[in-house]
Amino acid sequence: MTKDDHELWTQHNLTDADACDLSTEQRIAFNRLPHLFAENAGAGERNGFEVGQAATQASTSILRVASQDTSGAASEQAQDNYGQLRRVLHLTRGAPVMLLSNLRTKANLVNGAMGALIAVELTPGATSGTGDLPTSVAATDVRYVIVDIPKYTGPIFFADHPTWVVVRPLPVRHKRIKKWVRIQLPLALAYGITIHKSQGLTFTDGVVVDFAHQPSYQPVAKMGLAFVAMSRCTGWMKQAFRNLPGFWEFRKVLEDPLFKWRKAFEERMDALHDDTMEKYKGHAWTTDNDVDAHVQWSEAKLGRQLEADERVDLRSMLSVRGVLLTPEYDDEPSRGLSGLRGGGGKKQRLGMRPPSAAERGRNFAAAAAAATASDEDNGEAPADALTQPLFTDDSESNDELSLPMEEVMAGPVSTGWYCDLLRKRLGKAVAAPPWYMRPETGAARAGVQLAATCGLHAVNHGVGSAAVLTWKAFDARARPDERKASGDWEFSALQRNVEAMGATMTPIQGEDHETLGAWNHAASRLALWMPGRAGCIFHVPGHWVALREPQVSSETCAALLCDSLFPAPFALTAEEVGELFAARQRAS
Repeated sequence: MTKDDHELWTQHNLTDADACDLSTEQRIAFNRLPHLFAENAGAGERNGFEVGQAATQASTSILRVASQDTSGAASEQAQDNYGQLRRVLHLTRGAPVMLLSNLRTKANLVNGAMGALIAVELTPGATSGTGDLPTSVAATDVRYVIVDIPKYTGPIFFADHPTWVVVRPLPVRHKRIKKWVRIQLPLALAYGITIHKSQGLTFTDGVVVDFAHQPSYQPVAKMGLAFVAMSRCTGWMKQAFRNLPGFWEFRKVLEDPLFKWRKAFEERMDALHDDTMEKYKGHAWTTDNDVDAHVQWSEAKLGRQLEADERVDLRSMLSVRGVLLTPEYDDEPSRGLSGLRGGGGKKQRLGMRPPSAAERGRNFAAAAAAATASDEDNGEAPADALTQPLFTDDSESNDELSLPMEEVMAGPVSTGWYCDLLRKRLGKAVAAPPWYMRPETGAARAGVQLAATCGLHAVNHGVGSAAVLTWKAFDARARPDERKASGDWEFSALQRNVEAMGATMTPIQGEDHETLGAWNHAASRLALWMPGRAGCIFHVPGHWVALREPQVSSETCAALLCDSLFPAPFALTAEEVGELFAARQRAS
């Protein structure tokens, strides 16, 4: 960048009244546009202020949605541990929102997709105060919200509004402590978002970049952040700034070790390109050759000739080797032994640095694995033979869903049940049957367990009796010494309660584990559902769950996995059941 560039930017700096040449009307218009922030605190402050203003101006209310967490300790964990799901979410009609998970990538329902809130549908009887935070509703009391996402290309929910999408609360496990689960709408207010979160977004109406930051940190001194922030709109007249740093603050990025590494990398790649083209073409490869080749390719792709200004832009880009050189200035401040101000100082080597060759190999493999895992963990909305899928498998179809909206909303969106034993997700979430998480137990709220009561719910689900085992009755039969420090009950406590309900605990034999992978209902010895038994109970690390016989078995649903941390069961295939039991045997 040059001083001329910075002088141009100051003309759109809303916090510099003397240099800004925007009219009053333009400033007001920019204030209504999305703002990008270098730090979370700025984005949160703007979101809180703007949602209050929007509700006041529209004479409407703000819905406060509290997450449904496994325990108090789980609630205290940062949102970073739950895929950015908020502990509390404030919503009002018309508010701009952003998706926080990949719900359906082929339909553009991806992490970072922007939209506007249209409506919220609560469960019958849900009112303010049902959540565990003051004046809030629990996330599990929200059946779904309707969001208008302009880039949505999936099946149509509402005939007159093809971009209106249904979004439901999503359960996400803690990234380290898997027994902790947070259920919350995968949304965040988007009056203000961080620059990092804005990567890949384009704000066609315009955007304001706010570079406010803590005194010990200068965001524009780090490579890439200023570029991302300043390339989110489609024209100069759609760009404005707040708290624009001085010219020399931007120049500090030249001393960033990562920038120096990238500069050397670009120079090396350009040299290799020229050498490769020379060997391939049999003559020295010049900038003119590069321009001619790109013009030919571009015109063939566009089906037209390039304009003169397009050719000039192309030549200016291709003539650069490495990175574009920055001009030198006589008045550049000296850099003393204290290092660069605005971040770094004597400890600047503790910041970003170019990776070693070994690290580059490891980081590339880890990034590829993480990308694959993220796509699996946050990908498609589930579908199975027991309930109508939220989305069809045909991503090209835009036909209306065949079932009424009430039936489409029947089950929760989830990405499968995470099995700690197998370290992967199993099954598909289905609509909760009447016997699931019975409120008569006194240990359930909004379809999920209260406190450490997974053993109680596992017994109710596994035994399948018309009678319901209550929290009080369960604890009365269990001895105090059978409860672990974690709150988890020993096997003997569950066995005593199972027998009190007229059932038996019969372990599956070792040979059964070996053949359950090829589960066959015709072989009675391997049939999980024997006469008089509804299901079985088993233990995963720190938690009791149950398997239950489905009303109708199919290739996609051989058993229902009942986990009291979730408001609905999961349909497992026969292969998944066998894999689960085999893993359980190895663990024991």
